[in-house]
Amino acid sequence: MKLKFPAEAFALGIILFSAGMKEAFLCGVLTVWAAVLAAFLANLLDGRVPVWSLRSSVLVMTGAFTAAAFRWADFALGLADSGWAFAVSGGLVGLLAAKGALQGGWGSDYGELCAQSGLCWGLWVLCGALREFLTSGEVFGSRLAAAPFQSSAFGGAAFGFLAAGIILGIVCAAAKGQCAAGGLLVALPAVCLIQPFQFPLGNALLGAALAAGVTLVFFASAKITLAFSRTAPALRRLPVELLAMGIVWMVLGVF
Repeated sequence: MKLKFPAEAFALGIILFSAGMKEAFLCGVLTVWAAVLAAFLANLLDGRVPVWSLRSSVLVMTGAFTAAAFRWADFALGLADSGWAFAVSGGLVGLLAAKGALQGGWGSDYGELCAQSGLCWGLWVLCGALREFLTSGEVFGSRLAAAPFQSSAFGGAAFGFLAAGIILGIVCAAAKGQCAAGGLLVALPAVCLIQPFQFPLGNALLGAALAAGVTLVFFASAKITLAFSRTAPALRRLPVELLAMGIVWMVLGVF
């Protein structure tokens, strides 16, 4: 069966917004909404406007509306101190959803789109609850228990990459399709928005750019290695690049 949901958009969303159940629930809903909106706009404008106008309209409208929705979610979650990073992240998720609608050939099968997106969202929420509990012993902001294995590391981006790889692997296995959501379009925004380490340079922007460049070099190296490796049949539907990036993130986070 062909995948009919924006895997890259969900991958980026899970990486950035799965540390807690509250943000996973709300951001997951908005990602599903972005996917349906992009598919609706692509079907609405198909054959009525030139191809360049179709693509630009779907990209701009989906990205803008999703960025505005994530900005609203920013205030709803009480994270107004994050500035515009939440809105920028949402806009990138919207752009990836629009890319999936334009290149995925979903057609007007909204049922399959909502089914696959809904399954991904449900697993996203469960993952957010689990990571929140492993981080602080809370679920949806309510204190449940304290245990010695709880650590703030479970709320980091490394486990976000691992969670994205596992969740998308499950969805792809359920849909009997192969997922290709571990590319540069997912890694680059994540690296720019959340960096595993900082270079102690006088210029903060230069240090951030250098840290992002080093991380992407490691990611490219892992991707090239995986391209020439013999992946086990059971793992062929799993976006192993996301899992590899999670391991790379853990290693770089030590420094």
